Order: sequence, then C-alpha cells, then structure tokens
Amino acid sequence: MSKNLSIHFRKNIISFAWTWIGLLIFIGIISLFSIWSMNQTFKDGAQLAFKTNALKNEISSASIAFKVQIQEWKNILLRGKDKMNKDTYFSKFEKQESNVQAYLNNASVVCLQLQLNSACKEIDIIKIAHQELGMVYKKNLASASLENYDAIHQLDQSVKGMDRELEKSMSKLNAIFSEIALKQHHNTHQELADKYRTLRKFILSILAIALTITGISLYSVLRATRS
Repeated sequence: MSKNLSIHFRKNIISFAWTWIGLLIFIGIISLFSIWSMNQTFKDGAQLAFKTNALKNEISSASIAFKVQIQEWKNILLRGKDKMNKDTYFSKFEKQESNVQAYLNNASVVCLQLQLNSACKEIDIIKIAHQELGMVYKKNLASASLENYDAIHQLDQSVKGMDRELEKSMSKLNAIFSEIALKQHHNTHQELADKYRTLRKFILSILAIALTITGISLYSVLRATRS
C-alpha cells in the first residue's frame, strides 16, 4: 500500500509540474502576442498622430504665410510709390503667395494619406480661393496708381476685407484637424486599454483554472493518503 501510495504521489507531483509548465508556456505565448499587438497599436497610433500633427502644422504654416502675404500687400500700398520699393514688396508678396500654395499642397498630400476625404475637399476649396484672391490683388494693382493718397485708398478699398473669409476657413480647418487628432488619441488609448483588460482577464482566468486543477489534484492525493 505504501509503495502504491508513493507511486501515486509521484505521479501527481509530475502531473502538477507538467500542468504548471504547460500553463506558464501557454500564458507566456499569449502574453507575448498580446504585448506585440499592444505595441503595434501604439506604433500605429503614434504614426497616425504624427501625420495628423504634420497636417495641422502645414495648415498653420499656410495661415501664417497668408498673413505675411497680406502684410506685404499693405507694404506695397504704404511704400509702393517708389517703383523700386513697389517691386521689392510685390516680389515678397508673390513669394508668400507661393509659400501658402506649397503648404496647402503638402497638407493635401498628407490629408489623402489619412483618407480624410471631407477635410481634403476643404483644403482644395481653400487652395482655389487663395489662388483667385491672389489674381484679384494682382489685377487691381496692375490697373491702379500709387502716386497719390486717393488712388492708394481706392485700391485698398477694392480688396478690403477679402482676406478675412480665407483666414476664417484656415482657422476652421485647423480646428477640425485638432478635433480629429484628439479623437485619434482617444481611440488609440481606448484600444490599448481594451487589449490590456482582455489580457488581464485571460491570465486571471487561466490561473484560476490552474489553481482549481491543483486543488482537485491535492484533494485526490489527500484522500488517497487517508485510505
């Protein structure tokens, strides 16, 4: 009886060992996969955030360049009576105009990569509006004289306030991208939290099953010992 009990006890010990080894290996594999999945989610979220921030920066840069462009227009009106000064500030005006278009083109490329179709259309609308506004400035300047105050005032009045709508559109678009970035951050955080909770529940469940099996096995050994 004692020999049989010893053999039975050894078998249970070996069974415990293999059960726990198997469970630890299984938990380790699942944990590694879950950690890889969480890391991939974080990397995807970080890349998405990087592109969205780049998009915001391009729109912000376009807005700043546009404001500088308008300032150069004012410099033309204030100091353009002399032809050399007029040409200098007009050249700066055109340079800022090109900068605005370049920033908007960059924003359009990134926007398409993010598949933000509605926002991409807004960028295209702003690009066209900016081009048309530049044409109006240039057309009015070409047909105007800067020789006296009345002519300058008349030129100023012909385009006064035309830049405000475009500035509002850029600010609105930037606010939209800020909201998108906040939503993306929330979604990434939520996805990571969900995966963490799932992994935690899984490990706790496996451990609970393992402890139950261990308890039943120990109870079986104790019963055999009493017998």
